[in-house]
Amino acid sequence: MKKTLALLTITLLLAACGQKLSGTYVNPTSDAKLIFESSDKLIYDTGMGKVEVSYKIDGKNLKLISPEGTQIFTLSDDGSIQAPMGLSFKKQ
Repeated sequence: MKKTLALLTITLLLAACGQKLSGTYVNPTSDAKLIFESSDKLIYDTGMGKVEVSYKIDGKNLKLISPEGTQIFTLSDDGSIQAPMGLSFKKQ
């Protein structure tokens, strides 16, 4: 019983540590969207075109990784995502 309880506790703690993003985040002042497809892929829709990129969460940093380079967005405490050039995305 103690082993089962310890294993369950460890499993829950590990699950809580891994931050996941899902769904669609929109910018209220433009057509830009972030559409999270899986635990490591998203569609960045600028309103003029779409690109699929990989992403990784590192603390409060959301790193969008593409062949052209890496962009770093910030995960805010209110659940929004802050992008370069003042763009803000909120969950739809």
